[in-house]
Amino acid sequence: MPDENIESQPGLKLESEEVAKAQTEKNKKASMVAPSDKNDSKVRVKKSSSQGEQTTGRRRGSTRARIRANFKEASDKMSQQLKRVSSTASLEYTRYSERVQRLRRQMQKSVRPSAATAGRAVRALSKLVDGRLDEMSTESNIYRTRQKVTHFGSVIGVLFTAWVCGNCPQNLHLLFYVFICTGVPGRCIYYFQMHYQYFLIDFCYFVNTMVAVFLLFYPNDARVQAMTFAIAEGPVATAIIAWRCSWVFGSNDHIISVLLHFLPGLAVFSHIFHRKPNCEGELIVFACKDSEPQLERSHFHLLVSPFLFYCAWQLIYFVVVHIYLRDHLLRNKEIDTSYRALARRAQKSNNWLNRFVRKGPAFHRVAKYGLIQATYTIATIAVVYPFYGHYW
Repeated sequence: MPDENIESQPGLKLESEEVAKAQTEKNKKASMVAPSDKNDSKVRVKKSSSQGEQTTGRRRGSTRARIRANFKEASDKMSQQLKRVSSTASLEYTRYSERVQRLRRQMQKSVRPSAATAGRAVRALSKLVDGRLDEMSTESNIYRTRQKVTHFGSVIGVLFTAWVCGNCPQNLHLLFYVFICTGVPGRCIYYFQMHYQYFLIDFCYFVNTMVAVFLLFYPNDARVQAMTFAIAEGPVATAIIAWRCSWVFGSNDHIISVLLHFLPGLAVFSHIFHRKPNCEGELIVFACKDSEPQLERSHFHLLVSPFLFYCAWQLIYFVVVHIYLRDHLLRNKEIDTSYRALARRAQKSNNWLNRFVRKGPAFHRVAKYGLIQATYTIATIAVVYPFYGHYW
């Protein structure tokens, strides 16, 4: 109906066409104007970007300037510091060199006058050293000669003792007398020189003295004979093993130590079994085999008397060494005794017996030492007891 009205009315149709034409022209103008606006916007963007680049460049330039300024300032400070350090070092070096020169001049002044004295001292010292070396060579020659003589004498002594035991055992007591008159005095002199003089009151020296007295004055006393046999063949003979005595052919000290523990028992044995009328002239391997002496076994003289003799010696030793000479031995550590020697040996071994003995105060240690020695004496006497009166 409206279209029909527009078509039916020609005036309205013309107006609508004019409106459409105006609208198209307007659109054309708008399309003509739009590119120019776009170009303007592009120009504005370019201007803004160029302005940003200019501001960034200005910022970069200011940063570089600040860095250059800081670097220059730091380099100036460093150069000034280096100049100060170098000047101080040069000043210190100058002072040090002056001090060294001054000390060198002082040393030259002090050394030059004493050069002659030093030369004389060096020559005197060289003479002293040469003289001492000559003495040492002489002493070494003397020592070697003495050792050779000792070695030869010990070998001859062993061979001679074996010959006496095999050919004339009834004379072994004479060999014991020779040893008592020569070896024991030599041991006494040597021990006094070496500060070992308190070893001379050990049990073995008492036993050697008792055997000599028995063989000289009481050779037919059965009671003294039984006691002497038990002690000489028991604790003294077995002490060779307990004290680790060794026969060293080149050492007088070792030889005498072995003979002190070995000869008393041998002399008593030969006295009991070979100094009888029916045993003289027999070889030791056959002597008295069929004619053993009928010795009475006395428990008192074979067991009690030897132990009482040991107790008497132990009391004398304790009073002399641990009471009377206690302060003297404490002041003089170089003086040695059998107690100190056994303590050192036990400390080296560090066994349970050493730990047991070393516990407690000094008096307890001495008491334990005496108790161990008494136990050893009783045990060795008990071992020897069955052999008394039997040759084999």
